[in-house]
Amino acid sequence: MMLSLLVMTSQLSMEMKRQSLIQDWNMLSTECLIDVSKIKITNRFPTSLFEIDSQALGVAIEGRRPDTIKRILKLSKDRSLLDYVFHNAMNYVRQIKWRDEILQIVVTMQREQAEPDYFAICTCLLHLNDATATANELLELLKKGDDVESLNVFSNVQNYLVALQIAFDLVSSATQEFLDTIQLRLPRSESEPEIHLPYAESQPRPSNGEPESSSKTAEVKPADIAQLRKILSGEITIAMNLDFLFRSNKTDILILNRIRDSLESRNSIFHSAVTFANAFMHAGTTIDIFIRENLEWLSRAANWSKFNATAALGVIHRGHLSQGMRLLAPYLPGSSATSSSSYTEGGSLFALGLIFANHGHAVMDYLVTQLQEPRNDEVVQHGAALGLGVAALATEEASTSHSYVNINCRYHGGSASKALQR
Repeated sequence: MMLSLLVMTSQLSMEMKRQSLIQDWNMLSTECLIDVSKIKITNRFPTSLFEIDSQALGVAIEGRRPDTIKRILKLSKDRSLLDYVFHNAMNYVRQIKWRDEILQIVVTMQREQAEPDYFAICTCLLHLNDATATANELLELLKKGDDVESLNVFSNVQNYLVALQIAFDLVSSATQEFLDTIQLRLPRSESEPEIHLPYAESQPRPSNGEPESSSKTAEVKPADIAQLRKILSGEITIAMNLDFLFRSNKTDILILNRIRDSLESRNSIFHSAVTFANAFMHAGTTIDIFIRENLEWLSRAANWSKFNATAALGVIHRGHLSQGMRLLAPYLPGSSATSSSSYTEGGSLFALGLIFANHGHAVMDYLVTQLQEPRNDEVVQHGAALGLGVAALATEEASTSHSYVNINCRYHGGSASKALQR
């Protein structure tokens, strides 16, 4: 019986693979036929049609003709066609390689304009994952903003403000790795302290802190670069978000108190539910009044409920980078302020990662140390693994992933954390 079941399972798996291959082949064949037909059409287009509308441009994109796309954009004086190409590439082109080629064409054509659209250029470079070129564009804008020979003062100020606004946009959409690489490419004065950016250490850095194109940064004021670097670090955006969430908080503590009193507090599932409700209601607001007023109730938690209660502090104080370590100091491993509990210590390490999520280079070394500490039990290692994964979110940092090697933890926190880093 078991043997026949295995044979049937094997046959079903082979049939599914065969059908999948047939489907992929049919799709590829259809795409090839469409591309060939579009190529024939674009070859018959008269030159005058390129100057009329964007229909020929759409056919050229479908036919994968980069030469035709360049020809249309050069002949046309309508700058909206560049936006049309970008919109089509991001929304309708599925093939990544062809999409990147189109975006590179948009970047090249934008740079050739008398007044380039730097927002569009940096957006394309972000999708192309070209942090070095993005840094050069920002430096070019700062240089134009500091041009003392220019008679158009308004244009200088506008270029400076555009550079800062692009930096704000990148903070809201780019990954840690991308932002840190940009910061690494910015020139640094001798008086400015070196910032440890573990994600970008693999990138070659020019000597004396100067980027490759030193001519672009020779006339940029150090104060402007320092302001740009501060924005890219996320400090300003995070502070503004914290202030907004704090001022806009409209939660009703009475609801939590009624839920708390409705059931037996020693019920671990109920206890965790109330803890999570409080964390989500006050996420990012730094308002932990419910926890401070119910310390005795929270102390009744046991095992993983205690882990969750401590980790909830990270959700409430997410982004509170300046006070993150101080807030969790009583609960972190090695602290004598509270009674030692592996669940509390593990939850505090997870909370630390949540506070520094996506901006974790300040705590990564500490979390790696706790993860590899042989005296810590599996619960503490589990919390350190999760905290490190959230802190190193989307960094693709190989050395951080290697920290999980030889960590024997049955709770599989390392696997989840490594997935988060990607």
